[in-house]
Amino acid sequence: MGVYALWLVQRQLFDGVTAAIGIPAELSAIGLLLGAAPILTAVAIDRFTKSYELVGNHTLRGTSGFIARQQRQLELSPQVHLDLEQSVAGRLLGFGTLTFWTGDDRSRMVWKNVANPTAVMGLVDSMRRGSGGVRDTQPAAGEAGFSTGLAGVPAAPPPTPEETAAQILREAKKTKSTHFGPVTAPAGAEPARYDTPFGTYVDHKDGTVSHVESNLRMIRAPWGMQWEGDRFHGVPVQLTWPEAVGLFGRGSDVGYDVGGTMAMFGEAKRQASAYAHGYEVGRCRVHFAGRVDWRLPTADELGRLSASLQCFISETRHHRTDEEFGWDWRGEKNWSLVQLLYPELFPGPQLWSATGLGGGLAWAYDGSFPVGDHETAHQRAVVFVRNEAIE
Repeated sequence: MGVYALWLVQRQLFDGVTAAIGIPAELSAIGLLLGAAPILTAVAIDRFTKSYELVGNHTLRGTSGFIARQQRQLELSPQVHLDLEQSVAGRLLGFGTLTFWTGDDRSRMVWKNVANPTAVMGLVDSMRRGSGGVRDTQPAAGEAGFSTGLAGVPAAPPPTPEETAAQILREAKKTKSTHFGPVTAPAGAEPARYDTPFGTYVDHKDGTVSHVESNLRMIRAPWGMQWEGDRFHGVPVQLTWPEAVGLFGRGSDVGYDVGGTMAMFGEAKRQASAYAHGYEVGRCRVHFAGRVDWRLPTADELGRLSASLQCFISETRHHRTDEEFGWDWRGEKNWSLVQLLYPELFPGPQLWSATGLGGGLAWAYDGSFPVGDHETAHQRAVVFVRNEAIE
């Protein structure tokens, strides 16, 4: 409108320019088109390459791009903060920029040029307080791509847990960063210690478990599940072994010829797969429980973090006591403890280790045998560990 007003006021100027160039005065409107074209182009690009949605009652989704599409999701919770920024033009025309971020600033989502942003803030606030009635829809016309759940507009189905897990994997590859949801503070309960023939295990009540003797701490659930302060929910991300070690770390390869056994079983292979024997850090940072140095465990570490992944074998196998039988692999004591420490893992998904074998194989826990060899092209879940001394 400003360009058109300028053209009307300065019509004689435009006519003089066209006369000097030698073209008919009727074509002086070309100046109007030249002035308005960049503005119209910018508006069209912003309108058709951005979409902001409220998915169900708990998820924010932002999509950008025209040919190559990029999508980001953020789970709503009381820990998600919301800021509004409006310029003078934004105040006059009713649009602004909304920024969603968590208390520790690890997750951030920015919605630009949102129409009627104060109404959107009220809607999001009601969602955070747990009120229902919000449906996810296709972007409404004139709303800068924002889905308001207006009556009569067909609702799009919310993403399935599998679609959410796939999105988490795509985002980790792109941003080189991932997390287990916005809730990261400990629940406040006192840690619980459990003594076993394999060492002492500590449940920190914040979604992590430590093995004291190994100086290892593990996130107790597979990547892709979200921590709610007292439990995890969702489904694990499934990825191939090359994807897993590329993102989260790779240890030294351990072949069949080490220790003389086919399976990843026995002290020789365990020692050969130790973290100290060589480890290449992955390119993706994992945020959880106030720490950012989580990584993929080696086969040795994957075994030591759970009594269920070990067998208690005494020197005199034929004279074992009932206590020893109880701590054997899937023995009554053993199985009860791992179900208490890792309710999302036992029974649960198959898990990659950071230890390769060579020839398209790597070591993994498959749910029925402590640690075995698997084809690297198959998809498995992953868990994360970090080195940490526990008193």
